[in-house]
Amino acid sequence: MKKIFLYLLFSIVLSCLTFAQTTYTPQQNMKYLTSSPLQGRNAGTKGDSLAQIYIVENLKSLNIKPFYTDYLQPFTSKMETMRGGDLISSKNVIGWIEGTDSVLKKEFIIICAHFDHVGLEKGRIHPGANDNASGVITILNIAKMIQQNPLKRSVLVIFFGAEEKGLLGSYYFVKKAKFPLKTIDAVFNFDMVGKLKQEGTLYSKGEQTAKIFSELLEKYAAKYNVKYEVSPFNYMNGSDHYPFYRKRIPVLFFNTGLDWDNYHQPSDLPEKIDYEGIELISKIGFDLITEVGNKTEKLKFNKK
Repeated sequence: MKKIFLYLLFSIVLSCLTFAQTTYTPQQNMKYLTSSPLQGRNAGTKGDSLAQIYIVENLKSLNIKPFYTDYLQPFTSKMETMRGGDLISSKNVIGWIEGTDSVLKKEFIIICAHFDHVGLEKGRIHPGANDNASGVITILNIAKMIQQNPLKRSVLVIFFGAEEKGLLGSYYFVKKAKFPLKTIDAVFNFDMVGKLKQEGTLYSKGEQTAKIFSELLEKYAAKYNVKYEVSPFNYMNGSDHYPFYRKRIPVLFFNTGLDWDNYHQPSDLPEKIDYEGIELISKIGFDLITEVGNKTEKLKFNKK
């Protein structure tokens, strides 16, 4: 009788988990990624691993396949000396949406965001809602739309680990890529995009790296009635697009301001996130990425 009861209990739990896989919403994702068990998602911690597992389950729910044999790409890298020189172990989460064109599908568009944050400091959890659970949610939104409307080029959906430790996950991916980097057409990075209503502006960086970027940004910002500006801050090396930029790959980086009042603070909370703004940015991103991903010509890198 006990065995029967345990079996029934297991079946109920399993069915609940299976159902949960199909009901992820941006608000649910934000709530989980900023929750206490994840302890601020510091690279190399249990919370970091829980975030990776959760993102993998999101990709599975969207029927997005792993690019390699597994969704997870483990790495151990050394932080820069100025950051302490410690060895950091984490994992990138990588999905893949195959392109529809027999020739162009051999090229790649990368959409990415980092999922880690700074963890616990002085015993206080830093939830990292805007930095960068907002980017994770945006990439999941865009990935869902691309999965439903595949591009001619293939799309790599990447959630980088250990960005806060010095872009370790993205540097590792670039260094260990199992395909020619020249087949990457463009990289679109979303980092801190959860404050559109508060800041009033969508900012970009890297628009000079491909001539078409400025035109497309103006076009789709106007379509969705979103105020858009080139970021006034000089932080080209401040997020995971930078290792690709160094390899002369066109990159476009989105955010909604640097959010200094909450940046790396316990006050970076989910209740401060503008979900409608994330939806708008997701739509702009999808339209822009679709146009680039379906172009016949490959983008040419322009450093300016």
